[in-house]
Amino acid sequence: MRNSVGQRARKFFRGVALLICFIAVWHIASLFTKPMFIPSPVSVFNAVVGLAETGQLSNGLLYSFMRITTASFISMAIAVPLALFIYGIAPLKETIMPVISFLRYVPVTAFSPLLILWFGIGEKMKISFLFLATFVYLLPSVLLCFDEVPPDLMETGKTIGMTSWETIKEILLPAALPSICSNFLVIYGIGWTYCAVVEATNAKYGLGFIINVSSARGKTAVVFGAIIVIMLFSYVFDKVGKALIRKIFKWRFCNDTVE
Repeated sequence: MRNSVGQRARKFFRGVALLICFIAVWHIASLFTKPMFIPSPVSVFNAVVGLAETGQLSNGLLYSFMRITTASFISMAIAVPLALFIYGIAPLKETIMPVISFLRYVPVTAFSPLLILWFGIGEKMKISFLFLATFVYLLPSVLLCFDEVPPDLMETGKTIGMTSWETIKEILLPAALPSICSNFLVIYGIGWTYCAVVEATNAKYGLGFIINVSSARGKTAVVFGAIIVIMLFSYVFDKVGKALIRKIFKWRFCNDTVE
């Protein structure tokens, strides 16, 4: 127990030391460049405070959060049943897996003009873009999670007389669910990386909107601040999500940890 606490303390202090070194290097670099290229940490902090005081930060964070969360959960709701269907039909799985693996290399941003043509430039287009950006990663990941389930478990189900559907429902899905949830956190983070791209198109709110407008106006400190807010929010969401996964699936991580 003491060793565990000591390791956590050392890890924490190493992280703090690394952060201090990063800020120091950043500050030194800002002294030798123009603020338009590398603003100082203080100016970025003041920019974030300014966004918070005017309500732009909370408003932008809320809109971006709602868009990304909606798209990610729609992606999850479609990817898991579709992966189960594909996995349950062996010939289909063998035929379609190369195509699904290819999805990871789809240039999502190239679909923006097509999505605008289909859905216009409103919220439907933004949600559709974020859905596509997360789905192309999530579907192959879910299928890989199913492949990682030990074959012995599946054979046990067949041995005791379970049908194929019962084996999938009672053994495959519960065994793969912790890994699927962990992958969802990764995919959710990917959704945030596309935030600035999608909110550049006729958006009135969102952190991506703030980044694009501030960039056009030469407010580099605001751009840096919004990017840091996205990073911090994604980091906190990831840590909270992993803690929940560990708590919900104690049986899976009793001898392991979700990093």
